[in-house]
Amino acid sequence: MHRTIDFPNIGIHLKSVGDHITVFGFDIAYYGMIIGLGILVGILIAALEAKRTKQNPEDYYDLAIYAVIFAIIGARIYYVIFSWDMYKDQLLSIFNIRQGGLAIYGGVIAAVITVIIFARIKKLSAPLLMDTAGLGLVAGQMIGRWGNFFNREAFGEYTDSFLAMRLPVDAVRGSDITKMMREHMEREGIQADYVVSQTAIFCSTVIVRGTRLDILSQNETYFPYDCDEFTDPFDFEGAVPVHNFEKFFKRKIYTYNCLAGLISYCGYIKGFEVYGEAAVDPDISGLMDRLLEELNPCLEAYFEISGEEQAAFAKKFREKAIRKYEKELDQIKRQQKKLMPELKAAGEKILKGEFQ
Repeated sequence: MHRTIDFPNIGIHLKSVGDHITVFGFDIAYYGMIIGLGILVGILIAALEAKRTKQNPEDYYDLAIYAVIFAIIGARIYYVIFSWDMYKDQLLSIFNIRQGGLAIYGGVIAAVITVIIFARIKKLSAPLLMDTAGLGLVAGQMIGRWGNFFNREAFGEYTDSFLAMRLPVDAVRGSDITKMMREHMEREGIQADYVVSQTAIFCSTVIVRGTRLDILSQNETYFPYDCDEFTDPFDFEGAVPVHNFEKFFKRKIYTYNCLAGLISYCGYIKGFEVYGEAAVDPDISGLMDRLLEELNPCLEAYFEISGEEQAAFAKKFREKAIRKYEKELDQIKRQQKKLMPELKAAGEKILKGEFQ
């Protein structure tokens, strides 16, 4: 990714602007540091204003503790609600805010509700609290915008004004590139490197002619795609929008395909012909458990996710294999039920010598 940020109309060219620092191997985003600074400055300004207007600054320190906590929760809830397709199949990832996903609108709504409840409990004036804290909120928002600067986001529409800022295409999210920006790039003949993210219909069938290695699994209507690159939704059955697609795709391969290979090859060794039957075999199931004991902690460390999230990710695959097996058995039972009357009738004809 290119890290330049340019202000061409005023002659400022920043060659390398990072978005984090690394301390003992742990990445700390400038965005988080700046947001933290904005919160502290906002609280300090509110406390000073309270002191100037003969109020008790301690009330504002107490309020800040609750408001900050519930504002973060509200911002996350708001973001998840409007990005539900991203989280509905990975519920534990809702709690992983290190991957991003806070909406300022949800934070403000939660903070206002917190102020109202706090004022009622403390028997204070909610409008006075909001009025006093307003200066701090504005200051915090001004500082927080610098976090957006380092993240290359929330930069507005295309402009060629005096303070216009220019960013490399590969440094911003595809969803942030507007129609007007793309039209300008086309008019100017600007060539941008776009990466069409890989999509796949996952299938664990391994076919070797003349053997029983074909486990007879079936392709599923499941088409995950990078919705950060493809901002317009895909309108067909099975299309699933996924944020941070590269990480998702790697986890999919390391988790799902690893276990699918184990089921397929061990199923062949044990003589299974149906993938679902191999998946629920006690020996193979036990091997999967032992494999996951080693695999999951490695993926947790590599992707910086919680153990619970990775365990749920792997569990989803196993349950899918079992459901496939149950579906196959159900189809067999329905077919059997359908054929039984015909077989019974044919048997009676044979016994009576009427069958030709």
